[in-house]
Amino acid sequence: MISFLKLSLTIQFIEDPQPQLNSQYLDDFFLILFSVLIIAAVMLIPVVISFLMLDHLYKLKKIDDKFDKADCTENSIYSPEQLECNCKKYIKAYRGVCQYLTGIVAWNILSFLYILTGFTDFVTGLKTYFFLPFNSLETIYFEGFTRAFDQYAVNWNYMLAISLFSLLFLSLGKFVGVYFAKLKLKRRNLEFA
Repeated sequence: MISFLKLSLTIQFIEDPQPQLNSQYLDDFFLILFSVLIIAAVMLIPVVISFLMLDHLYKLKKIDDKFDKADCTENSIYSPEQLECNCKKYIKAYRGVCQYLTGIVAWNILSFLYILTGFTDFVTGLKTYFFLPFNSLETIYFEGFTRAFDQYAVNWNYMLAISLFSLLFLSLGKFVGVYFAKLKLKRRNLEFA
């Protein structure tokens, strides 16, 4: 990308001895930048969601171990303030696990459905789905933006829709997680939430 910008500025500098940025070069630069950001976001959404889910699962396990070691009644080894703090941490961690779990499950189901329904066979769909960002970048580099967007427009629309629906389910999982965390705390006779 940087070499493309250097090349375009060098060509412009040769054509026009006065170094001025042509609006076309700026448009191309921002189009490249925007394209790379979208491609990176679409590729990284499932990775980031999975990592965050595992992180919250680890936190939940640590807090759950504290509750298992402590007797959650009047004879507790924790003060009421400590129990309340642990309950808030538990709700936050449980909410995160549910939130990211629903997001990654939605992403996987929607991707699987797209691969099954959008292509003639499963193997071709799988290859096309996972190589789409790289094929798009290669097409942009060799054939230009309009060719890349025309060639992969339908696929990108589906990929963006899958990403947006995954983010929607991520938001819904947040509310579901809080609800179930409070239910689990009530079963342990903890009413701090």
